[in-house]
Amino acid sequence: MKSLAPSRRNIQTLPGYIALILVICSLFLIETGAQRRPVLRPIDKDFYAGKILLIPTDDRPTSFQQPRLIAEVADHELITPPIRLLKEPENLATWLEAFNFDNVDGVIISLDKIFGPAGNGQTGIFGQIRLHRPGIPIYAFITPEGSEDEQLEQLKGSLQLADQGEIDQLLIAAGRNSMTLIKRLSSDEHAATRAERVILDEDPDSATSLMVGRMLNRRFGYVPGFLTVYSSNPSNNPETRNEILKVQNQIVSKVRTLGGRMAGQQGQAVVNPEVVLYLHIPGTGDQDRNAFIQSVRLALDKNLRIAIIDLSQTRETRESLLLQLRQFKLLDRLAAYAAHTDLDEATGDIVTRAIEQASAFLLSIRFMRDDLDRVRRIDRAQIRLLMSRYLTDFFFPIRIREDVLAFAKTELKLQEIPAGNERLNDYATDQIRLVAEELFNEQFRRNIHATLLSSGERAQFEVRLLQRVQARIYPSRHASNRLPEVEIMPSVYLVHLGNLSTPLLPARSYWELTGDVDDRIVRRWEEINWLRFKVDAESVEMRIKIDQKKRDLSVSDEGYAISNKLARANRRIEITAGSLAGAFYALGRLEQLGIDGRLAAEFQIAEAPAFKERAALDDFSALWSDRERAELMRFLGRNRMNSYYFQPGDFELDDDRLLALMRKADENFLRFTYILSPADPANTNLDQRLTRLAAIGVRRFGLPDGSDAQVVKRATEKAKSLGVELTVIAGALATRLCHSTPATSTTSQSVVVRPGDNLYFSMPGLATAADYAWQGNQLDSENSFTRALQLLYDERSLNAVRQWSRLTGECQAEPGLWEALIRGEATESAPGAAVVQQAEQMTTQLREAVEMIAGTRDRGLLRGELARRLYLAEKSLATWKGKDN
Repeated sequence: MKSLAPSRRNIQTLPGYIALILVICSLFLIETGAQRRPVLRPIDKDFYAGKILLIPTDDRPTSFQQPRLIAEVADHELITPPIRLLKEPENLATWLEAFNFDNVDGVIISLDKIFGPAGNGQTGIFGQIRLHRPGIPIYAFITPEGSEDEQLEQLKGSLQLADQGEIDQLLIAAGRNSMTLIKRLSSDEHAATRAERVILDEDPDSATSLMVGRMLNRRFGYVPGFLTVYSSNPSNNPETRNEILKVQNQIVSKVRTLGGRMAGQQGQAVVNPEVVLYLHIPGTGDQDRNAFIQSVRLALDKNLRIAIIDLSQTRETRESLLLQLRQFKLLDRLAAYAAHTDLDEATGDIVTRAIEQASAFLLSIRFMRDDLDRVRRIDRAQIRLLMSRYLTDFFFPIRIREDVLAFAKTELKLQEIPAGNERLNDYATDQIRLVAEELFNEQFRRNIHATLLSSGERAQFEVRLLQRVQARIYPSRHASNRLPEVEIMPSVYLVHLGNLSTPLLPARSYWELTGDVDDRIVRRWEEINWLRFKVDAESVEMRIKIDQKKRDLSVSDEGYAISNKLARANRRIEITAGSLAGAFYALGRLEQLGIDGRLAAEFQIAEAPAFKERAALDDFSALWSDRERAELMRFLGRNRMNSYYFQPGDFELDDDRLLALMRKADENFLRFTYILSPADPANTNLDQRLTRLAAIGVRRFGLPDGSDAQVVKRATEKAKSLGVELTVIAGALATRLCHSTPATSTTSQSVVVRPGDNLYFSMPGLATAADYAWQGNQLDSENSFTRALQLLYDERSLNAVRQWSRLTGECQAEPGLWEALIRGEATESAPGAAVVQQAEQMTTQLREAVEMIAGTRDRGLLRGELARRLYLAEKSLATWKGKDN
């Protein structure tokens, strides 16, 4: 028995021995008597929202730990090779060759490791990545050193990779020489197209983090807006006026590199600020500083996201600012904080630290509110990074660094600060821990953080404990600076206090599942948000019965009967199915009825699929990771499809990977069908492949429609001898972001659909095709499409998708303006002012639609897919406008 109820607690005090007996008994009654609150689970609950492979330049804080913390704030795991391999290029190349790129969503590589003194130009890795994952985004950066000619030589190889499309984005961080170097290379044939792929930056230490932030924003189609506020009027101080102007230019540049934009008028659009950057600048007096702090307080009270960048250069002014922030207990309320770690540090590095953290935090707020565990991870990561910033940027340089240097000199007799000195690290950790505990207890401990979940509930967490603090000391990266760098890693513990109801939520009923059913059925029931559906009852009991002997359900064992009756204030829903699969599909049908608002009415229905075989084809040409394949399988099961056609071509999967996909198919009642590549009738490779795959557990095979008759005969005989099934697979139907009835005869036995390369873009069309597979020619495709949108999206996102479909004409048979834009169709002359104006209006409206999509990870990934398509259209429009001029 499983139950689902509104947030409420009923706690009674029991004698200790009775409580112990009840706990022991409950261990034996978990399958039939346990009650637990179902939650909407991701495919694997311990998964981050994404994974990125990073090959850093070295293991310094700016290259390694800082980017990792930024990724965690956006709930992404940053995978890196073992640190020792960073100094062993040949072994690093071997590690990369064995790496499984199908489990990551992006790759970021330091080209210093490729073209540096020991890198030996090992560019073959890019071809290997493209072979395994053709469409995976690959970003790279290079921080060339040496003379201008030496830097130029390093850049040639990097630019060649960008020109050939081996990498999607290249960041050149060569200090002040960046612009000079690129000008010397601007005369070749690729210079005109290079602007799309190549980014220039002056701060090598910021390169890794900027690339991580840019990839995160691009993945979700997110363009954060920034606004700057100064602690005093820069024009009032002639000594600092020019410096502040340079800072503003750096902020604009960094924001653009990160994938954001400055607030204000941008062309025909108005960009609203999502993050306000408060800059504490040199020359700020006490009166201005007090007004500055008051402005920060007011902005926080209005729920604005605030990042503070402290550019003041004296100890007194820095201490005065932080003292006032502490007095008003504001440190835990900021989105980001950054300050000089030493006076020689580049201002651009300070700016980067603030905007990248704020951007990652805003991204998580916009798109990561669909899972309680994910929200907890994000909150914990944000607190960790905030504390690390305060300790690294303020407390260490102001209060601790001199003591560490004195200890190194007097106790350890060190003239130079080395890396990895354990006694020095332990001493620094002890000193930092004292300050960290003081800071935590004063600013963070017992604070309550509330996050509005996409379900409408408000999750509450309490910051309970500072678990540990670790520090490592590094020598300065710059020869001119002898001050050590520090990496500080605090860890905190959060307690979930529960979820609060909000005015967004209607009155909720108590739901309970009874019956002895398969774990897969229980998991499917728990994934459905029953509480969102109107039932006009105080409680709902759902009972599932599997009756394999009952023949009046339908001719198909996948059919089911559902009855829904109301008795007083209690509703009883009964599912009778001839198989576990039928019960699984019945839950999917009830979810649809809930979306349609029909669970509040009594009814009795009996349904069976119109088509015996209802499949999606994965021909391995798509850009998906294996995790996306798992999500596709979950969506297919949710929409009552029953087969997954897997056609990897000549690509050989290792057994563990294949078995994992087969298990995921079984969890969603999908028959995993391995589609074999056509082969020469005389070739024995087909026999060998059948034998090997059957040995590891594949029970269903297929050959593509149109395969040679001798191949089909040979494979059928071999499959029969192995005791496995083999069929010839019909052609697949394409899906688009629209409602459409697949052109399949009702006499056919199968509906096979091929999702597009953009998985989330394909889902509404997949759902419509799945409904057709059950209803045949009785399908109302418009109603099916609307229900799919309601199932996937909230109201704002649904309206955005509808607007996209309407504007682009995705359902139209004839190509129109959008098709010309998205394909980048070239014309010898300008299309005409009227067409250009129409295209400009369309792209503006599409941009507005994209920016309405938010709330969950899946919606964010759809937004990213649409944003990439819109980028191609805007690129074509820019070409048209250029010809028109």
